[in-house]
Amino acid sequence: MTRIWTPDSQALAPYRQAQQQAYKAVQTIANALQPGMNEADTAHLLRDWLRAHQLHDPARAPQARFLAERQTPRGPFGLNRQGKRRYRPGMIYRLQCDAVLNGHCARAVLTGNPDDSALQQQLPAERQTLLAALKAGQTLEQYCAGQGDGLQRQVRSRLMPLTGTLPDGLPRHGLALLPGLWQLQLTLRDGARRAAFSELLVVDSETAGWLEPDLSHCPTTLREQAA
Repeated sequence: MTRIWTPDSQALAPYRQAQQQAYKAVQTIANALQPGMNEADTAHLLRDWLRAHQLHDPARAPQARFLAERQTPRGPFGLNRQGKRRYRPGMIYRLQCDAVLNGHCARAVLTGNPDDSALQQQLPAERQTLLAALKAGQTLEQYCAGQGDGLQRQVRSRLMPLTGTLPDGLPRHGLALLPGLWQLQLTLRDGARRAAFSELLVVDSETAGWLEPDLSHCPTTLREQAA
């Protein structure tokens, strides 16, 4: 008799909570962005928020990056170095952090550009396209290379630890990822413009699905799309 592995809902619950807290962190700091704030100080604000909520892991430093759609030449005294760039209205911002809750880690990535939200608007459809591709047996590399719409795609993945061990001889049913809990981070690029999301994907013995069915846990992204 073939043994089927299905993830334990109790084992998944802390990851779901960690993911919600990670997105709450980047939402809070995105709402607090002011002209003149630099990348390093913004990353420190993310770190302080995580510390205040007992979610910070020193080994997983938060990141903040500000980009103009058209980058200017390097300024004097290294003022355009990463970490030194200062936020101004119309810039693309990218905030990333890991929330660690009792050893359970989840990553959030939030991008925004008030002047051009086309890529942000594409993210909900993109995450469903990615899921359909994985269910069809495509690898992440095949998905990134096979869209043919002129956008560059990069997907990073890591397998998250879950309690218990997976049985031997699991049926694959064409799925390109092994059964388990995966953190997938997808970045879309169109020239200097970019958008990204990071989501937890549950792959069992027969199918795959996002830990959160929709993007309701990161409403800031959706609010920016409608702005």
